[in-house]
Amino acid sequence: MYSEIESIHISMVHDECWGMITNSSNIKIETLFSEPYAKQALILGIISVKSPAPEDISNFLNLFKNHKAIHKIIEVRRAKGISNIAFFESIGNMAADIMSNYPVLWYANSIYNGVEEWRILLPKNMSDELRQDLGDIATIKLWSSNSFSKDILSFRLGLTDVERLTLKRAEEFGYFESPRKIDLNELSRMLGVSKQATSVTLRRALRKIVYNNKL
Repeated sequence: MYSEIESIHISMVHDECWGMITNSSNIKIETLFSEPYAKQALILGIISVKSPAPEDISNFLNLFKNHKAIHKIIEVRRAKGISNIAFFESIGNMAADIMSNYPVLWYANSIYNGVEEWRILLPKNMSDELRQDLGDIATIKLWSSNSFSKDILSFRLGLTDVERLTLKRAEEFGYFESPRKIDLNELSRMLGVSKQATSVTLRRALRKIVYNNKL
């Protein structure tokens, strides 16, 4: 079933966030992972800190670990021009905490020169409420959005239309039952493609489902 999805681009300045450390520096940050833990009032975060100047990264790390929002640094891994940091931060007044209250289908987050950029996908008709919530903690510099139709389940699992159809037909005709009601030859004939192509598509689709569900 296809549903309306809204693609949103947000630029904002959040004075309470440690991202302001990047103001007037040659540091760019990308969020690799963010997971709120409301019971502990903490967010587990992993960020990638990039700069062509090693001293800029060192200065950032010193300021970052002493910022009032940072609860604990778990690990820092350094390489040329980049450092990955795993940490706990306080949950209060953080954009990631607000985002966790919405059914975000996908997001990308970066910070540069004190400006926090978010690109997110949401089910349609939720953006007005999100904008109001974010506006309570930050100054929104840019908000743009557009809508499109997509099969949400396939999108969330990263399935292509061919993979989704192959799985759907395999389930409908009993390929996954034990014992199977049809074999791979019969399934491929129903789909109008070769046995090899059907096998590859099934394996690729199932691998995506396992990966996205962290099984």
